[in-house]
Amino acid sequence: MAWDAVSGTVYLSEATSCQVDAVDAEGTLRVVIGNGCNDGLAIPGPAAETAIGAPQGIAVHDGDLFVADGWRAVIYRIDARGTLSIFAGTGNQGAPTAGPARESSLGDVGDLAVGGDTLYFTDRVNHAIGAIDLTSGQLSIVAGNGQEGVPARSTRTGSCSAWTSAAWSSGLRWPGRSAAR
Repeated sequence: MAWDAVSGTVYLSEATSCQVDAVDAEGTLRVVIGNGCNDGLAIPGPAAETAIGAPQGIAVHDGDLFVADGWRAVIYRIDARGTLSIFAGTGNQGAPTAGPARESSLGDVGDLAVGGDTLYFTDRVNHAIGAIDLTSGQLSIVAGNGQEGVPARSTRTGSCSAWTSAAWSSGLRWPGRSAAR
């Protein structure tokens, strides 16, 4: 679930229905993305008319809705006009790599959260947390080394390091912002 504080709209991710719904400030329910069919990678264009896999995490930033589709290994962006584009991922499962987000493989993308001009995501299969700069589209790995395990604490900084292992990463939250799930 995500909330757009500007419009008062609440977004609901429905993995079993293969769609994301919105309830506006007046209580009107509408489909934002997904036609109820799980027919492969979404085709860029009108979001409500395309098939998607299983939407998981959702986040809102400056009127754009971001939707994680773990089954399809992508993150979609739906703009204020309702147009869908693939924001990150190639549609092929794999480990995320630093560089242009659209050219990187992703695994089972779960939760999303926005902090400043950065979209954070969990990749549960690859045991990582990634970050995508919303201005440049550049992806970086901020935590996890691809190995499952309990995150270790750095003895130098006392914080989780990008070189530690991460278990089943989920549940991202960013203070003061709408959160994923």
